[in-house]
This record gives sequence, C-alpha cells and structure tokens, in this order.
Amino acid sequence: MAGLGHAQTVVLSLLDGLDVCHRTVVADNFFTSISLAERMLEHDTYLIGTLRSNRAGSGSEQQNLRRGEAYGLGNKDGIKLIVHMKKTFALV
Repeated sequence: MAGLGHAQTVVLSLLDGLDVCHRTVVADNFFTSISLAERMLEHDTYLIGTLRSNRAGSGSEQQNLRRGEAYGLGNKDGIKLIVHMKKTFALV
C-alpha cells in the first residue's frame, strides 16, 4: 500500500478481504481522514469518525458557532462533514 500513511495502511489492512460488503467502519481521530473516507467509498465501505481539525481537507475554518450549534459540508464524492460546537470545536 505504497503512498499511504501509517493510519490508512492499518485500517485498509484490517479490512482486507471485507471490501464490497457495504460495511461501516468507526474510527477515532488518529485513523480518520478525508482521503481514507474517499478510498473506502470506492469499495462501498463507509467511514464514521471524529476528524482532527488539522487534517488535510477537513474544511476546519471555524465558523462563528455557539455552543450546541452545528453545520454540514459535503463534496461531489459523497463525503459529508459535520462541524459541531459542544464545549470546543469538533469535526464529525
């Protein structure tokens, strides 16, 4: 899996043999990335997780959100990003 980061390599190796099964993978913020979500969607597998705001493609420009507010973003590839303000800024 040349060209992939360590976190993506770990997730994809765990899923080896399980692709094209319409599965949903839940991951913490160490493993979650936009590029991993795109790669998994190519194999009909979904990714749910918290995204670190400093990850590439996170769209993490903080909006003027108040506590309890949220907004959503999406791209043409089917990636959805929900930004939620609980106590601190969170990307889901």
